Order: sequence, then C-alpha cells, then structure tokens
Amino acid sequence: LFFPSHGLISRRLVFLVRPTSPNITVFSAGGLLQKCDRCIQRRTLTNLPASTDPNPPRAGFILFPTNNFTPLQCMTLCTNKQPSSVVLYTLSINGLEPDLPLWSHWMDARRIEKASRFRRIEDRALCIGAGLLLAFALTKHCPSVVIPPDVSVDHNGKPYLPGMQHFHFNISHSGSWVVCAVSNKPLGVDIEQSGQEMSAIVKTVYTSTEQKYLNSLPQGQQNQAALEQWVLKESFMKALGAGFALPMQEFTVMPGPPAWVKHEDRIFRGITLCPFPDTEYRCALTVCGAPGLPEYDIVPIEIDSIVEAFGKQ
Repeated sequence: LFFPSHGLISRRLVFLVRPTSPNITVFSAGGLLQKCDRCIQRRTLTNLPASTDPNPPRAGFILFPTNNFTPLQCMTLCTNKQPSSVVLYTLSINGLEPDLPLWSHWMDARRIEKASRFRRIEDRALCIGAGLLLAFALTKHCPSVVIPPDVSVDHNGKPYLPGMQHFHFNISHSGSWVVCAVSNKPLGVDIEQSGQEMSAIVKTVYTSTEQKYLNSLPQGQQNQAALEQWVLKESFMKALGAGFALPMQEFTVMPGPPAWVKHEDRIFRGITLCPFPDTEYRCALTVCGAPGLPEYDIVPIEIDSIVEAFGKQ
C-alpha cells in the first residue's frame, strides 16, 4: 500500500498485498504514516519489524498481511488529509437470539443488564445487536482495544470509549435494523422505520421553516418527508452530543439535496440522508467538522460474520 508524502489520498485507492515472506517490512520516511494517531496503521508500525534500509524511500509505504487488513480500514479512519470519512455498519437482527450467554463475552455487563430489562424479545435483540456491531467495528478499526470494550457515557448520555479521542462511534436502531457509524470525527446517526404518523410531531417540535417546506409538498409526500427531517434532526443532535437536551425547535433542517442545518445563525452542511438497503427505513448521518457532504461507505454485516470474527480472537 503506497502513500505519497504530500497531496490528497483517494479513499478508493486500497490495495491488498499478499506477502511472499512472513517477515513483513515497514518503511516510513516521515510520510503520512507518522501522522496517523491510531487504528491499524499505528498498531502495525509498532508490532512489525521496522526497516533496516539505510536509504529508505522518500515516501512511506507499508505491506499489510491480508489477515490483518481489510478495505475501509486505515485510509478511511486515519487519513488526516481527509476532512471526514465514515463507515456505516448495518446489521439485521432477524434470527438473532438475544438471550445466549455467548454474547456476554463481547459486550460490557451494562449492556447485557440493559437488554435483560426489555420484555419484548425484539427489543432485547436490538440492544444486543447494537453491542455486537460496536464490538465488531472495533475489531476492524481499533484491534488493540480489549473486547468487551469499556464503554462510558458523557453527561448527556452519549457513549464513548475513554482514551480514544480520535475514534468516534454512534449507534441507532429501529424495527429490525441496527446501524453503527464510526469515524475519526464526532458524528451522529439515526435510523427510523417508515409508516409512523408524523403530523402531530411536526406541529409540536418542527420549526416554522420546516413546516412551511412540508406544506409545500404534495400531501402524499409530506409524511415521508417529515420522517426524513426527523432522522436528520436527530442525527444532528447526537453528533453534537446534546441529544434531546437540544430542543428540536432551536434548529432547522432541510433535506435538500444537499441537506443543511441552520443553528444559532450558522449553516452546517456536514449532514446527509443515507440511501439504506431496506427501503422501508430512513437513515441520516451528521459528521462534525465536515465542510460539506460527508463521505461514507455502507457495510452490511451478518450475525454469522460477527461470530466468525470473534471466534478468531
């Protein structure tokens, strides 16, 4: 995998190299690798033998063993040249048995206890699925983190990993889906199932500008558009870390495209609706510090993939 010392890096330029020797050499000459703060690049640099070449190349490059590297790692999360990049993992809970003792090995006791308080098996499955998806994402992006992770919550209830200032995640679930977004910047994600009546909510918490926009649409489109505004608004509140401590009436969201938010007389454009594989759902993403439309990749994950990944730990 080759990294120029200067200039922009394309997030699509990901190469897998199958080394012919188990002795994998890392070369670095002050290039992009030294600017990465965490994730697999730093782990690989510290765990693999450094080059003994007295005249290393001017640009840094590294060979990754294929069993330690997958696309969407490193370049997606560790490239400081990029303003923002996100991986959005999705998991269907259909077929997930939430009461298996097996899950306690991969998520903290607080989530297990929280799941046990739900009476409906679907709610327990969503809670467990969220914990599994986070643990899976950590194995891909922060393999040095011990599983189960030590998840804390801030004063507004937003979860975070202590000591991981450059790894951010956010989780949402609805119906039969769980999503977990990870990035090198604070972010928020929200997913909601279509079909709920939004008119009463719109009159209560939407701004006059948002209501005017909805009323300008054909009546048959208004409810779906209101739901899209809802997921955008909630993703924005979660990205700021405020949650519902930030009243919805205090900021305006317009779905676009491109979407934008007006809050405290400032326009913020790091927000977008995400085309979701299941068309019965609406999903939105907000990335703090993004100068424009956030770049992201949607990665569907299955329960069997998670179990297989953890079985190799």
